[in-house]
Amino acid sequence: MVSGFLLVAMLTVVSKIVSFAKDAVVAAKLGTADELDAFMLVFGFFSFASTVLAGGLPESFVPAYAELRERRGLRRAERLGVQCTAWHFGALLICGVSLALFAPQVIGWTTHGFTPQKQQLAAQLMRGLLPFLLCFGLAQHLSAWLRAGRCFMLAASAPMLVPSGIIIALLLAGDQVNAWTLVSGTVWGGASCMSRCS
Repeated sequence: MVSGFLLVAMLTVVSKIVSFAKDAVVAAKLGTADELDAFMLVFGFFSFASTVLAGGLPESFVPAYAELRERRGLRRAERLGVQCTAWHFGALLICGVSLALFAPQVIGWTTHGFTPQKQQLAAQLMRGLLPFLLCFGLAQHLSAWLRAGRCFMLAASAPMLVPSGIIIALLLAGDQVNAWTLVSGTVWGGASCMSRCS
């Protein structure tokens, strides 16, 4: 238990360092551009939505999974895990599609200080980041499943993949950096996070 705690603590510190490096690279490449404002707003929406949707179901899933595994065996517990994952994916999909369909209205309602061009860009970015919501939200659920099975290293190292994806996308883009570079890095990082946890 102590070694698991130390491993999670160390990987959490490394994840924070990678996030700081990502912020430094983004600031160096984009500075205070309007595109960055639009991206940060949309990224905040999706991060909040995935955290809210991933906060309740996975955390209530872990004790039920552990109890079922002890009482009725691993096969029955794994079945519960698959069922919960399907329900969680459905909730993420409904939330994501709703945000994508009503993106202009949501952006217009929350960004009174944005110019019309910036609002339009934010609505486009919201639709472009839909795969991130699905992948990252599902990765949080799968991480809870891994923690329930005492696989701490994979679960604790997955969150650093999103900032790593953004850093790689920014470095590969060179001088051609824009908001869509951030979107591609974020989606790639979210997909990598989900595949690592699955």
